[in-house]
This record gives sequence, structure tokens and C-alpha cells, in this order.
Amino acid sequence: MRQEFTMYKRNGIYYGSVYDEKTQKRQRFSTGCKNKTEAFNYCMAKVEEYKSRSSSFKVLSTKWWTPECPYLKETRRNGGDIGDSYIDTARRTLEIYMLPVFGRYRISDITPGMIEDWKYSLVEEHGLSNKSANTYLTVLRTMFDYWWRRGDIKENPCDKVIWMKVNSAPRGILSPEEAREVLMKPGLWNNPTAFLANLLAACTGMRAGEIQALRAMDFTETSIVVEHSWVERYQKLKCTKTGIVREIPIHPMLRGVLLSGKLPTDFIFTMEGRDRPIYRSCLLDNLRRALERAGISRQEQKERNICFHSWRHYLNTRMRVAGIPDVVTRQVTGHTTEEMTERYTHISADDAIGVLALQSALMPKRPADESDGARCEIIPPSETAC
Repeated sequence: MRQEFTMYKRNGIYYGSVYDEKTQKRQRFSTGCKNKTEAFNYCMAKVEEYKSRSSSFKVLSTKWWTPECPYLKETRRNGGDIGDSYIDTARRTLEIYMLPVFGRYRISDITPGMIEDWKYSLVEEHGLSNKSANTYLTVLRTMFDYWWRRGDIKENPCDKVIWMKVNSAPRGILSPEEAREVLMKPGLWNNPTAFLANLLAACTGMRAGEIQALRAMDFTETSIVVEHSWVERYQKLKCTKTGIVREIPIHPMLRGVLLSGKLPTDFIFTMEGRDRPIYRSCLLDNLRRALERAGISRQEQKERNICFHSWRHYLNTRMRVAGIPDVVTRQVTGHTTEEMTERYTHISADDAIGVLALQSALMPKRPADESDGARCEIIPPSETAC
């Protein structure tokens, strides 16, 4: 068995040599140490460094995207977090698409050209979209970036790889007239719970997962504190997409209906026989049926790319048209930019008035010929099936 390293002393300084599997030669170096123990430890570190350089992608990626993943441990030590869904996707990407191509190569031998060819094969051979190819490239880039920061490789080969162009269809939105037609007539909806969830989305721009995660304890007297999102796959709460907590004004009538009969820990939107949030598909399916009854066919919905997420685009557009400052719009919707630090921005009472005015325009009304015609008629959420 080849000795991992040798050590010798010259002119009071210890020197060492390590066998490099890649060059199949011994690499000599100065430890810069006069103390033998310190020189020994230096040589041991050199051995590990050369082992990393000579190890295959398959060997070095064994623990990646598992509970023992060094990158995940590092991220958590630094106060960050990565969602379970992304970790699962990364692990499947590694096993299905990376290891068959890169597994046998040393990480130092994997070139930008090899990664470019792999990227194209994801689309041309595996039939993935350009967006998915970019997502998988991000996973690979993360791994190489970690090895580069640790000194295992001199540079990250992914840095020279060009991203695939993504031509996503623009998200469609409803006109103000269409939104009022579908939201001011609860009778268009089969499921009162799904109706209220869509109404809340239109009024607040909350994401589907944030609405699913909403509990009675998240309400103040005048607002909703958006702190969590619901992970349907794992049936658990997590932080919001951006990790930022935000506060959104809420119309008092809508607040009262949503909290009716709810305990602090209760989810607001549930289904029959469940103490868990309503399924995301139920929110979308009921929206599609209500839109059909309002005169927007399934084909038109598809062509215009209208879905539950369209409510975020709707509210964002209406707030800007109404002249509400962009900084307030971002605070409500939870959008972030590199240029501004919105997490320290708070909505003033005057700003809230503008948001509430938009919400009021969407509140369902009783028929005008009734004596209390100005009063909202909103059906309380009930545990109904989709």
C-alpha cells in the first residue's frame, strides 16, 4: 500500500510530499512549520486535499441532498434554510440526470463544455423544458460552487455555462369588470370556501400556499400577518417564498366572515372532515367553473393563461393603476428587488385606505332593491367538498 505522505526536515523547516492520483506523481511542498506536530497536521490536510481532487463526482456526491449533505449543514449553520421540496428535486436530479453522465469523472476533470453538452441533452434527449434545464443546472452549480469554496477545485466550471433562454407564457389577468362579475356573485361558485379563498387572493395578492397556511391567529384587528406557506406534499407549514413576514390590510367585513367560529389555531380554509387546509387544486377548479359561468370558457382561460396565481397580477396591476406607491404594492404582494429593502417598510394608515378601497370594490353586495343594499353578503367558509 502506497504511503499517504512522507515528511522530512531541511534547514529547520519540515517538507512533505503527497502522491497525486491525477498526475500519478509525488507533489512536494513546504509545510512552513518548524514544529513536527504542526508539520504532520499540515501534511494530513494536504492528503485530504489531494484525495478530494482525485475523487470521482460519484464519490464526492454520495451524501449530497440527504440529511448528511455538507452544503445543507453549512447553510443551516449560517442561519439559512432550504425547503424539503427543493431538496427532493435536487436529489432526483443528481441520481437521474447527473450521476449517469458525470459519475465516473474527477470533479477537476469536468469542463464547461461537458456541462454545456449535458444541459442541451436535458432538453433534446430527455424532453425537459428550458426552464427545467436551468433549474437542474442551478443544482449542479451549487455543488461545484461548494467544492470551489472549499478549495477542492480551482474554479467552478458552471460559471462559464450559458443559461437557456426561457420564453414563459405571460400570466393572464382578469379585467376589473370580469373580476367584479365573478367575485360579486357568490352564486357562481359551488364551494363557498373556495370562493372566499379566491376573494381573499384578489384582495391581498397572497400566494396559494400562504392562503392555505392562514390561521385565525394570523389576524390582527386590521390586517393579516403573512408568515407561513403550506407545503401540500409534506402537509406542513414553512416560511413564505421569500422568507419575509409581511402585513396586509384586510377589509373588516371579510375579516369578520373569515374568523367566524374559528379558534386561534384553526386553519381558515379547510375541507369536509379535514383539519388540514383545502387542496390547492380545489381553489383552481372552482375558479375555473365560476369563470365559465361568468362567460369565460375553459378554452379562453387557457389561451389567456388565467389561473389562481393571476390574482396576484390582478392586485398588483390595480394598485399601480390606482396610484398606490410601488413600495406599498411590494409590501402587500411580498415582491422583492435587489435595489430596495422593503422588509423595513410599513404601510401607513393613509396607504391602507387605498388598499381597502380596492378591496371594497370587490365585496359582494345584496341586490340594490333591498333596504340594506350596501351591506356585504359573504357566505362564511364551510367544510364543503370540492
